[in-house]
Amino acid sequence: MPIMIPGFLKTSKTELTPQQRSFKLFAIGALLLLGGLSMVLAAHFYIPPSLKQEIITLISLVIAFFGAIMAITGYIKLLLSRINHFINRS
Repeated sequence: MPIMIPGFLKTSKTELTPQQRSFKLFAIGALLLLGGLSMVLAAHFYIPPSLKQEIITLISLVIAFFGAIMAITGYIKLLLSRINHFINRS
């Protein structure tokens, strides 16, 4: 009986191009940034002022910070890749 492997666990047969990897990094970073900031807002509105609210807000800000770093890195890599493409095309 063959073993069923979920789609997200399978290795892809085609390698991603540098632009695709940069865009993936940018997209994941942007989602983490938005998710972290929305958690900050949710903690502000739905959790009464307490130490628990502060801890959740701190964790959310750390997530948002790493998401912002990832998004900025991905965007800069995309920008440099496009500039390199336009300079080196024949």
